[in-house]
Amino acid sequence: PGTRTPNQVAGSYICFYVAEAIFAASGVMAVVTMGMFLCMTFWTVSADQHVFSATWHALEWCFNTVLFQMAGKQQVVPSA
Repeated sequence: PGTRTPNQVAGSYICFYVAEAIFAASGVMAVVTMGMFLCMTFWTVSADQHVFSATWHALEWCFNTVLFQMAGKQQVVPSA
C-alpha cells in the first residue's frame, strides 16, 4: 500500500523520459495520456482515492513553493 504513490511519481517520470528520449514525442502529452488512462482504470483497483488526492495536493504545494522561490531568486535587480 505504501508504494503506490512513489510508483505513480516514478511512472510519470519514466513515461516522460521514454516519450522524449526514445520515441522523440511530446513527453507532456505522454504523461497526460497516461494520467487519463490511469484515471479511467486505476481508481477502481487502488484503495482510497482520498489518500492519493491528499498526497498529490501536498506534492503540488511543495513543488509550487520551490518553483516560486527559484523564480524569485532569478529576478535581476538593476544596479544604480
